[in-house]
Amino acid sequence: MSIQTRPILVPIVVSVRLDPTTGRRLLEAAQQRCVTISDFLRVMITEALSTNSPISVRKRKIPGADVLAAILGELGKIGSNINQLARSANRYEYVDPEALNRALTDLAAIKKLLFKLIGGDGDP
Repeated sequence: MSIQTRPILVPIVVSVRLDPTTGRRLLEAAQQRCVTISDFLRVMITEALSTNSPISVRKRKIPGADVLAAILGELGKIGSNINQLARSANRYEYVDPEALNRALTDLAAIKKLLFKLIGGDGDP
């Protein structure tokens, strides 16, 4: 004799952050229909899931993304240079002090740029 068990369904709690305009629109839409925000969202989500239609979401532009991309590119170059210097040093080969100095100077410049980007004065 086998015992049949039902899966235990645990409710999923979702928290959503909305800008003030969207929040007001959501509240007004729910109030116009005389339902709670939770009920309104449940219906909207259920309908969206049943239609399988594509959802268009505007990607948020990251301020300074172009600067960050440039910095990442420079970091890649500097990292490559440092790797070459480290390989040479590990093989007890000559390491050009100027090349090491350039890499350190480049790192300091990038550090300064990053501090400016995050709102500092550029002088860590």
